[in-house]
Amino acid sequence: MTFKQYLAIIVFKTKAELQAERQRTYLGFIWWILEPLMFLAIFYVVFVHIRQSNTENFVQFLLIGLILWQWFKSSISQSSSVILYQINLLRQVRIAAWIFPIIKVAANTVKFLIVFTLLLLFLWSTGFHLNLNFLYIIEILIILFLFINGCVLCLAAIIPFVPDIRVIVDNILLGLFFVSGVFFSIDVIPEPIKSYLSLNPMYKMIDNSREVLINNAAPNQFDLLYVFIFACILITIGLTLFKRFQNHYAKLSET
Repeated sequence: MTFKQYLAIIVFKTKAELQAERQRTYLGFIWWILEPLMFLAIFYVVFVHIRQSNTENFVQFLLIGLILWQWFKSSISQSSSVILYQINLLRQVRIAAWIFPIIKVAANTVKFLIVFTLLLLFLWSTGFHLNLNFLYIIEILIILFLFINGCVLCLAAIIPFVPDIRVIVDNILLGLFFVSGVFFSIDVIPEPIKSYLSLNPMYKMIDNSREVLINNAAPNQFDLLYVFIFACILITIGLTLFKRFQNHYAKLSET
C-alpha cells in the first residue's frame, strides 16, 4: 500500500473511532470536553486553593502543563496495547499493524485540540494577548505529536509479546508526571538533579509551550531539535519492530 492509501485509512478509521466513542455514551462528544475539565478542576482545587503557589500566573502555568501531559498520557495508555485487541482483524486482513496505534493517537489528538482551543480562549479571556511568537506553538505541537507516536509505536510493537509491560508503563507514566514540570518549575530544584530532569523531553515541550503562551517568547530551538531527534529515533525503532514482528501478531492468542 502507498503512503496516500495509509493516510486515507488513518483518517477514515480515526473518524470511525471518534464516532464509535461518541455513540457509547449518553453525552457523546461532550465527554471529550467534560472529562479533561474534571481532571483539570481537581488539580485546580488542589494546587491553587489548597496548596498556594508563589509561581506567577500559576493557573495558566498549571493548565498548560496538565493539558499537554494529558494528551501524552492518554495517548500512551490507550494506544500502546491496541494490537492485542486487533489480532482477529490482522488474521483476516493484510494490513500493516502499525496503523492501529497511530489511529488511536490521532483520535486522542482530535480531542486534545478541542480542549487546547478552550485553553487558548481562557488565556485570551484572562489578558494574555498573543503576538506572532504564538505561531511557534504549531511547531511545538507537531514535534510533540511525533514524539508521542514514537513512544506509542515502540511500546505497541512489543507489548503483545510481553503484556506485563503495560503495568510498568503505567508506573513510569506516574513517575514522569511528577518530574515533567507539570505543576512546578524545575528551576527551583538544585543541581545536579535539575540537569538530569531537564533531559526529559516532556519537560522541554511543556516548558517551551509556557514560554510561547504565557511569556509570548520564542521557544528554545535546541530543546525542540532535541525532542525532534528523539522522536525520529523512536519512530524509526518502532516501525522497524513492527516490520519485524508483522507476521507474528496474528499467531498470538487474543486478549
